[in-house]
Amino acid sequence: INLYQKTLSMGCYIIYYGTYNDLRDTFMKNNKGFTLMEIMVVIAIIAIIATLAVPSMRTTIQRSQVSEQTQQLSTFLQESRGKAVIRRVPYETTIASGVPGGFTDTSANGSGSWAPDSDKVTVVATPATTPITFSLMGQAGTEVCYAVTHINNPALTQVVILDRNGATLIRKDLTACP
Repeated sequence: INLYQKTLSMGCYIIYYGTYNDLRDTFMKNNKGFTLMEIMVVIAIIAIIATLAVPSMRTTIQRSQVSEQTQQLSTFLQESRGKAVIRRVPYETTIASGVPGGFTDTSANGSGSWAPDSDKVTVVATPATTPITFSLMGQAGTEVCYAVTHINNPALTQVVILDRNGATLIRKDLTACP
């Protein structure tokens, strides 16, 4: 019987009595693959991470939908203001509800409507003045605040403020119209 010394990790040594083939067989037979227990632990860790990530991802998607609809509303209001100035005629706008989302330019001389994607968000105007007419100078005449809220998560709200001069401001920090 021979004495063999094997260096393990971090400078540790193992002293083994026996033949070299016995030593090789002892270390090699345990290094042929993963055990069932190791695979189950990895799968459990992946499952735990996935359950933590799914709600966060859902909230991120909802936040993105609110942001998209808020941006579309602001863009619609600015385009309507621009049409009034370019055409040099008053331009009437309507924020519709209960209809498919999108912008509609209903006449060549001055009216348009926009509707949110009703399966994603609701839009509430304060005060509830519809329609808004932009003057040929681009002024709205009245200040209106729109709260855009996700239908499945009321905590996700953004506000679009249309001032008397026709400028829009998106406020992501507000949860309701001031």
